[in-house]
Amino acid sequence: MTPRVPLPRLAAGGLALLALLLFVLQSTTLAKFSALPPTLSFGGPLDYARQIRARVALGAYDALGLGLVLALALALLAAEVRRGQLSAFLAWGLATERRALALTALGSLVSVRYYFTPGLLNWGGDAAFHLTYAELAAATISRGELPIWTNAFGAGSPYLQFYGFLFYYLTGLVKLCCGEVNTAVKLVLASGHMASGLGMYCLVRSLSHSRRAGLVGGLAFVLCFWHVQQVVVMGRLPLGLFYGLLPWPFYCLERLRLAARPNGWVVLGGLSLGCLIFTHPGYALWAVLLLSLYLALRLAAAPGERRRWGARGLGLLAWGLCTGAYLWLPMWLDRGLTGLAGGMDLSSVPDPSWHHLLVWSNYRFWLLPLPSGQNHWHGGYLGLSLCLLTAAGMYLAARRFPRHQVTGALWPVGVCLGLVLLMVLGYRSPLVGQFPLFHTFNASRYLLFAAFFLALAAGLGALLLLRWRVGKRRWSGLYILMVLGMLVDLGPTTFQHPCMAAGNDPLGYAPSIYASIRRMGSAHVGQDQLPSYRVFWALGPTHPFLGLGWLYSQGRTPLAQGFQAAELPAAVECVDPFARYVAEVWSNASGPELPSLPEYDFLARYLGALNVRFLLYTRSDHALAWPGGDFPHAPVLASARA
Repeated sequence: MTPRVPLPRLAAGGLALLALLLFVLQSTTLAKFSALPPTLSFGGPLDYARQIRARVALGAYDALGLGLVLALALALLAAEVRRGQLSAFLAWGLATERRALALTALGSLVSVRYYFTPGLLNWGGDAAFHLTYAELAAATISRGELPIWTNAFGAGSPYLQFYGFLFYYLTGLVKLCCGEVNTAVKLVLASGHMASGLGMYCLVRSLSHSRRAGLVGGLAFVLCFWHVQQVVVMGRLPLGLFYGLLPWPFYCLERLRLAARPNGWVVLGGLSLGCLIFTHPGYALWAVLLLSLYLALRLAAAPGERRRWGARGLGLLAWGLCTGAYLWLPMWLDRGLTGLAGGMDLSSVPDPSWHHLLVWSNYRFWLLPLPSGQNHWHGGYLGLSLCLLTAAGMYLAARRFPRHQVTGALWPVGVCLGLVLLMVLGYRSPLVGQFPLFHTFNASRYLLFAAFFLALAAGLGALLLLRWRVGKRRWSGLYILMVLGMLVDLGPTTFQHPCMAAGNDPLGYAPSIYASIRRMGSAHVGQDQLPSYRVFWALGPTHPFLGLGWLYSQGRTPLAQGFQAAELPAAVECVDPFARYVAEVWSNASGPELPSLPEYDFLARYLGALNVRFLLYTRSDHALAWPGGDFPHAPVLASARA
């Protein structure tokens, strides 16, 4: 029977008030930070402070709110030092499984409060691509259909046939309930981020049989700054769902070990693995490989369980691959029919360094300046506190607890973490170069798995630290010190504002351009129909994801260009080279008028063959010219060799 643990009301009330103040601060003071571009990093703390003074209109109420948060945090710390209030609250919260799950969920909710800030989600980085396809999915699902094909981009293409679709479908379904795509995306991202913490809690709990270790692991995965940087700052929105799903195949694999009825866990584990494939097949490939390595290492340490547990684990992997075959099998068989026929090379992306991973940063600034040549966002802070917990756990596993049950799980986790860090930091080394499979990604993409195994190792390391005796007594304050250290280290990185004010144009161009395109289209077609012509944008210096995504979102007219390398050959081999040609020709022109160009006749006929009515061009000075054109229309060409 679980002993009754009283609730320390002072700590409970103080923490509840602190959570409320953080949400208020997020929706008032931090909302004003929309004046700063969400994906812009500054030189250092002093430069960041200068930019805030110059651009953000802060007032007395903002200072009061921040002061109340700091004062309440210090008061809670003092209550812990004098009366052990925070330790008593954690003891109460971890006394039962339900309370522990609720505590992890509430802690995760407060940590990811930036998803609930007002405004439109940041369209920078890759977000424009994902938000555009989320809008397409939501519009299609609202009509009672599933998006399978889209004519919005390129020459028409399978809707994400060569990309995970689960995030977009889920967003479309949530939009049916909340009525607005931007809100639906925020809810999906917040739910995925919270699910990552709950999944990591369950995984660490199953390995360690300790709720305290589970809470450390769950909060570590939620708070790890690379988590939010990759999803929110860089705009890799579907990975928010991937983070949420990743712990569950590992958890189901561990439950297979002792479950009296393992078939249910095989099915659930395979479904969760299939959902990873449906979310992002590239990352899912590495999830499958690392899960297989983890299983092999666990079985190597437990030879007596190889027949029973190994067969069930292989069944889970096989069922996951069969579930995801709906996506990965056509990708593999049909890639030659798309722009993927020539392969993809991601190795030109800069690599992360130790500085990116271990020097504190919230991406707005680094505590210490980045070395020369490393000022890029392909790497983010993992958390020094998590690294220290992991290192301490590995040392204790080797020297003090070689036969502990957690040690048998910590070594496979450590090997997987070491392999991932080798792929991150040794990406250009001859050793990694011997394995072409490692170069299917760039180095920074492996940081997702580094954050996962680091949080898992930190949770297990925390338990070994708690088992460690100083003299003959355990240090009773060690657990609260670990939790507070993690919150002090990573908590400040949660002060984010990833949204822009409603009505802002991330490109800075006149809204009348998009309004004219949209008005012309709506005058000729019904509400749920696309215009029967295209828009063409010779992007020039404009980022293609942002330019094309925002243009379609605001203009609601099909674009001749496509987003992905997996578009049909008609787009990859004909439209994209033509777009580069137009940009080059126009960059040498003295004026913006199309008829003044000597190449006008050729350009007009080509545009007519693409059924283009609007031609836009971004000049080098970022001014947008948009001559409309009644280009001579050519008949549709249908030839395998034309």
